Amino acid sequence: MKTLILLFCKFFQFSKYIGNATNDNPYAYKAMCILSLFLSLNVLTIIGYYKAIIDHSDHILIPEVYEIAIIIIIGVVNYFFFYKDKKYEVIYHEFKKNTPINGARGTWITILYMIITIAMLFSLIWLSRMNIKN
Repeated sequence: MKTLILLFCKFFQFSKYIGNATNDNPYAYKAMCILSLFLSLNVLTIIGYYKAIIDHSDHILIPEVYEIAIIIIIGVVNYFFFYKDKKYEVIYHEFKKNTPINGARGTWITILYMIITIAMLFSLIWLSRMNIKN
């Protein structure tokens, strides 16, 4: 749970850094959407690995209805956890108090998470192509 809060707060900080809105609502919404996107990629990649390695399937994708359902469920959960009733204000305020994770260490953890997520997705694509060739 602390990792999700760290990722949300770092995405929130980045959104505030590049934005120019007068309040924090758009930044929190952007951070929530980015986090939902990466979490959805994680879930879909894990499902793809299961289908490729365990089921030995040539098709790593699931039906679009399930993909959309996964994305919506993750988005709704993030909405209720971070955005509804401006919970992000309390979460971000507590995050700013934690100096070690708020600085460069937290930034590197976030960057590493994003790189690993994208690398796992590309390795899944490579694995599925190898399964098709064999």
